[in-house]
Amino acid sequence: MSATETSTAVGVRTGVHPRVNLLPPGYQRRTNLRRAKLIAGGTVALAVVVVGAGYVMGNGAVADAQTTLDASQATNSQLKSQARTYAAVPATYAAVADAQAQLTLAMGQDVRWSSVLNDLTYVTPPTSSITSMTATLAKPPVGTAAAPAATGNQAPTVPSVGAVTFQVDATTLNTIADWLDGLGKLPTMSDVFFSQAAFTTDAASGLSVWKYGSTANLTEAALSHRYDGTKTGS
Repeated sequence: MSATETSTAVGVRTGVHPRVNLLPPGYQRRTNLRRAKLIAGGTVALAVVVVGAGYVMGNGAVADAQTTLDASQATNSQLKSQARTYAAVPATYAAVADAQAQLTLAMGQDVRWSSVLNDLTYVTPPTSSITSMTATLAKPPVGTAAAPAATGNQAPTVPSVGAVTFQVDATTLNTIADWLDGLGKLPTMSDVFFSQAAFTTDAASGLSVWKYGSTANLTEAALSHRYDGTKTGS
């Protein structure tokens, strides 16, 4: 090896400087420990923040739930108070129903006489006039018995609610048949019977007239149904 080569080799070696650690032996350990403490402290702080946020959110949810519960309890109390206000309503309805039942029992056989009289005007012959009309309503329930005055104690052909007796004046005897026929066609009348006839002079007018009587049963069609809740027409 030449002197030049040796110098170059020596120069290369002299270019590498040795490293000498002048720090105390425990410095690196303290540095690592400090770094670990910082990391641990940051982790704890982050955990505290997370727990705090959860606590705040939990308190908010509890507060909302409590508010909802309070509102529900207030509504429940209000409804109970209103229920006490209307506690007498069922008793009132029962009293009304009882009164309606009594009214139906008492007035169940109410007859609309205006309709009956109006029907009679259509079947009375022009040469006849009704001088008297007597009506008797049957006391038994509808359809169980007929008024005895109507049919001479014979059983009615249809359910009856009473009986009517007529006294009629006519100028001719032929009108008696027309009267009885027309009376029997009325839906409010049934079991029409002729009772008696007499030719006499009317004291008021001085005219000679036939005076005759007839009877008929009142059918259920004559009932007004104003009090039993089954009325369907005017």
